Amino acid sequence: MENGSAAARPAARLQVPAAVRQVARKLVGPLRRNREAVSTLLWQWRETRRYLRWQHSPHRTRSRGQLRAAIIKGYHSFEKGMSLKEPRPAFGQPSLRYLMTMVDEYLARFGKDAFIQDPIRVIRSYAAFNTRLQAEVPGLMEKLAAWDQAGAQVDAGPGGTTLVTRESIQQPAAVDFLSFVQARHSIRNFTDEPVDVDLVRRAVRMAQESPSACNRQPGRVYSFFGRGPAQEALAFQPGNRGFGHLAGCTLAVAADVQSYVGPGERHQAFIDGGLFAMSLVYALHSLGLGTCMLAWCVDPAKDAEFRRFAGVPDNEEIIMFIAVGTLPETLHVADSPRLDLADVLHVCRTADTPAEAASGVAAQ
Repeated sequence: MENGSAAARPAARLQVPAAVRQVARKLVGPLRRNREAVSTLLWQWRETRRYLRWQHSPHRTRSRGQLRAAIIKGYHSFEKGMSLKEPRPAFGQPSLRYLMTMVDEYLARFGKDAFIQDPIRVIRSYAAFNTRLQAEVPGLMEKLAAWDQAGAQVDAGPGGTTLVTRESIQQPAAVDFLSFVQARHSIRNFTDEPVDVDLVRRAVRMAQESPSACNRQPGRVYSFFGRGPAQEALAFQPGNRGFGHLAGCTLAVAADVQSYVGPGERHQAFIDGGLFAMSLVYALHSLGLGTCMLAWCVDPAKDAEFRRFAGVPDNEEIIMFIAVGTLPETLHVADSPRLDLADVLHVCRTADTPAEAASGVAAQ
């Protein structure tokens, strides 16, 4: 076997033109010497393939999740339009027709459920908005009547816009937020007390208020309670050595790629997922629990292994892990000094600064 294989190699090599071999050596050599580049390219391809497979698109049959994402994006444009200071009567009619088509498709394929009531409420609110302005929208009232006749009536609930006051926004927000965020630390020391499932439920509900692109809400959480299950999950994450065994709960935060479409949104799952994760950590902090955010920096094989373990579907990107536990009376935390504000905040231009002066300051 060995002699035969060795003898066959020169013959096989002769079949490859010298120019091709030379180009191959130029390409393969640097890649072999730079494994990080190879790994980065493989990861990028994996993420791109997942995005191309699961993004919602009007040009193909959509899954339930993809259709939901497209409908949310569609009706949120009307929520935004009606919230403007001077909304234009009967705005967005082409978008409205497309939205109503998607609602029809959803009702035909999946029937009336809790989700489909949201876009219908918004469309009803849009109809009332135009009625007040005495603006006619062709086909709108007929479509609402057809949905009623088909049994797609909706329950009373929010939809469109809500009138609020400045006080109603500022009064609940009047907290010492700097002290709040400075009191949050990455905790690597937990007690034996179990993590209350209801506290985590409350925290996730708070995190659902996180902003996301067009309100598409891609955040998902996979939870493991008790030290045994928490450690099983953390075994897939390499950055919890020395303290992961103390966690009373492990949370894996993911984001649904079906919420996005087009090349411009290819990274939005990570952005919105990160916002959701930060809100979740602040929520857990507000409820008195300790947390440590853990990066999901693993190879594709480990990623696939955890997906099988936790039941994370292919249409979701795993954003990070969060180790959660109850706080001891005293503990050490890392100082983690922050950069100077001048290193972070760059004032490019103000209303009182001429453009020429601002550009001169920037150039210096």
